Amino acid sequence: MAALVLVLAASAPPASAQAVFNTDVPAGKWRALRVRAVPEGAVLAVQIALEGTIAVALVRAPAPGDYYVVLDNRRGTDARAVEVKVRARRAPPRPPAPVKPKKGTEPEV
Repeated sequence: MAALVLVLAASAPPASAQAVFNTDVPAGKWRALRVRAVPEGAVLAVQIALEGTIAVALVRAPAPGDYYVVLDNRRGTDARAVEVKVRARRAPPRPPAPVKPKKGTEPEV
């Protein structure tokens, strides 16, 4: 199993990190790539490039911030060369919630 480590610096947004991994998935086999240290709340994007088809899944690992990209070629009859690009970026800040006036303090109309 291979591991990809993404690190978002503690600098001001927009912070992002990208990792690229190339692997071969033999016919009738599968591979799992571990994506480690994705900060909580980050947006994670995975791009897969190959000739042919395989099944792909993104699975959350038991460790916080870790994920697996599973490349499944168990139904394939040919090996597949796969390029995996993983990008993580900080999620945009949420807008503040509107403040509701307290009961009895609404302006008169």
